[in-house]
Amino acid sequence: MAWNKERILPVERVLFRSGIVKVGRFDCPASHACFPRTAPLQNDLLVFVRHPLWWRRGSGDYRFVEPGGALLHRAGREIERRSVNARGDRADWFGIRPDIFRATLTEHGADPVLVTERALSLVTAPRLRWRAHRLLTDVAAQRSDPLAVEEGALALLAAVAEGLSGWTRTRSAGGRGATRARRRRLVDRTRLWICAHPDSGLGLAGIALEVGTSAWHLARIFREECGVTLHSYRQHQRLGRAIARLTAGPEDLSALALDLGYSSHSHFSRDFRRHVGVPPSRLKSP
Repeated sequence: MAWNKERILPVERVLFRSGIVKVGRFDCPASHACFPRTAPLQNDLLVFVRHPLWWRRGSGDYRFVEPGGALLHRAGREIERRSVNARGDRADWFGIRPDIFRATLTEHGADPVLVTERALSLVTAPRLRWRAHRLLTDVAAQRSDPLAVEEGALALLAAVAEGLSGWTRTRSAGGRGATRARRRRLVDRTRLWICAHPDSGLGLAGIALEVGTSAWHLARIFREECGVTLHSYRQHQRLGRAIARLTAGPEDLSALALDLGYSSHSHFSRDFRRHVGVPPSRLKSP
C-alpha cells in the first residue's frame, strides 16, 4: 500500500504525517474487538508502550512488555495480545518509511530479519522515554516544525536499534527449546511483578521468592534476557512512572518520592536528574 494511504483503525489517531515519518496513538481497551489481534500492519513501526501488555507475533509464546518498553514492528506482520488489565493496549507509535527503517536498523547493527520474525522488546532508559515524551507532546500540541519531528523520530529509532543490537550481541544462548522458554517465562513473570510493585523495597532474595526461583538463578538470567540488572529495571520503572505522573498533573514531589519507594525527596531528585537529565521540578505541570 502506498505510504500516504492506509486504513486507520477506530482506536487510533494519526497526529502527524510527512513524506518519511508518521506519528500516532493507539488506545484499544481490552474489551474492544481490535484488541486480540491486529490485522497485518501497514507501516514499519517504532512503538512505545504506555501500559503493560502480553503480546506475540506468529505462533510463539506471549511475551510481556512493560510501560515505556520499545517494540519494533515490520509492515505485513500481525500482532496478537492478551490483557494485563482492562486498559488494554495504549501506545504511541512512529511509522518510518520502509527503506529508511531498514537502513537505520542495518546501520546500527540490528538485524531487520530478527526484528521481523521475533517478539522482541527493549527495556528503555528513562532519558530515552523523556525524549520520546517531549517529542510526542510537541506533536500532539502542533507546536513542532515538521523537520524537527522527522529528525526526532529517526533519532529515537536509531537509539532503539542501537540498544537492541547491543543487547542481542551480549545475550547468552541460554539453552534451547523448553529450557529457553522456561527462562523467558520466569523473566516475564519477574518483569510483571516489578511493574505491579515498583515501590517495593524487596531485595534479590525477596523478589526471587515472589516468582519462585533462587536469587542466584534470577539475577543471572534476568540480565541475560533483558540486558539490564533487576535493580536498574526497577529504577527504570519507578522513574518512568514519575515522568508519567509529573507530566499528567500537579504532584507534590516529596509525596511522589515516597509513593515510588524512595527514602526521601532528595534521593528521588538526585536519581531523577542523573537518569533523565533534568530535575523533576522541570516536568511539573502547573
